[in-house]
Amino acid sequence: MANGQGGGGGNGGVYAILIIIVILILAAVLYMSGAFGGGDDATDINADVNIENPVGDGGGGGGGNE
Repeated sequence: MANGQGGGGGNGGVYAILIIIVILILAAVLYMSGAFGGGDDATDINADVNIENPVGDGGGGGGGNE
């Protein structure tokens, strides 16, 4: 250990980068799930989607009980 290298065998940097990436992914998941103080009614998304049936005979549809 007199040469200035630690006992990690030269892989310490790789492990450090992997740990940082895992922490960032975990923080992003927690942030998206609202674990950091979100979740009030002002931040909820209310998406009303209205899908109308086309006017016509309805031909070309997917089967039926015949």
